[in-house]
Amino acid sequence: MRNSGRLTELDAMRGIAALAVVVAHAIFNLPNADAPIIRIMTATPLRPLIDGRLAVIFFFVLSGLVLTRNLLAGPRPAFVVYALRRVIRLGLPAAAVVVRSAGSYVAWYAPEAAPNPTGWLRIDG
Repeated sequence: MRNSGRLTELDAMRGIAALAVVVAHAIFNLPNADAPIIRIMTATPLRPLIDGRLAVIFFFVLSGLVLTRNLLAGPRPAFVVYALRRVIRLGLPAAAVVVRSAGSYVAWYAPEAAPNPTGWLRIDG
């Protein structure tokens, strides 16, 4: 296997940050988001594990580092080529997730399944 110059440590840290964002979203959608354990974790050094905002900032800082490192590592592609690669690499998976999410919503959403939703989950109208 050839060395692509990719730092797996950075990928691992970005993965951990993404997982922290998922956990934060899950916690804030719990029926009792003000549980004592959550208040304790918020007041301790464990806060980054449940604070999605910190994880998002960390993820984007690491992503900027990876992109800058790749651009400085070798001959730079033309901007159009670079932009097209990024759109394909990021846009297609994002579009697939949106389509899958919409399909799941149509297939399984039941208004009575989520009584008294809170926050951004509530749909007024």
